[in-house]
Amino acid sequence: MSRKTAREFPHKAESLPGENRNRPDTGGEIEANNNHLRRENAMKQKYSSKDTSLNQVAAVYKRFRFPEGAKVLDYGGGKYNTAAEYMKAQGVTVKVYDPYNRTPEENTEALAMTPDYVVCSNVLNVIAEDEVIDGILATLASYLATVLITVYEGNGTGTGAATTKGYQRNQKAAAYWEAIDRHFSQVSKHNGVYICHR
Repeated sequence: MSRKTAREFPHKAESLPGENRNRPDTGGEIEANNNHLRRENAMKQKYSSKDTSLNQVAAVYKRFRFPEGAKVLDYGGGKYNTAAEYMKAQGVTVKVYDPYNRTPEENTEALAMTPDYVVCSNVLNVIAEDEVIDGILATLASYLATVLITVYEGNGTGTGAATTKGYQRNQKAAAYWEAIDRHFSQVSKHNGVYICHR
């Protein structure tokens, strides 16, 4: 467990906490810094993440019930709108930021949102470079929102390898704990999801 205060979060039957954690409007200064960091992260990757997106609703959207009216930033959410359409039917707005699969206009719109939740689903596990992962986590931690992180374990051997679509770290979910814990004051893991607050 984390050296910090860990909190358990509810399953399907309840909403995730996080009300009144909205990020304040800083006139775009934080957004500009984050955008620069994201561009740097994308350029540093040896293996592109462009072809790793799947046309399906990420499990995190089904494991938790987001409160109606919530705004979600899906960081690295891929090229498909499947999750956004699924959550729209539940009264939740999802905007996707993805430097590989979204237009500059779409990314600008996503970054203009002040989210209640930030989802990072199966993004970290397709990146080979530890420093890029660390940069992404720093970006996620800049939001005053509930941050939900999931990873795909691949074959679970811990030996990363190139794939036909990019790269897979093949690490167990627990292997990401230390890196995540460095950036957030509160971290817990529930139902396969890291739930984080700065």
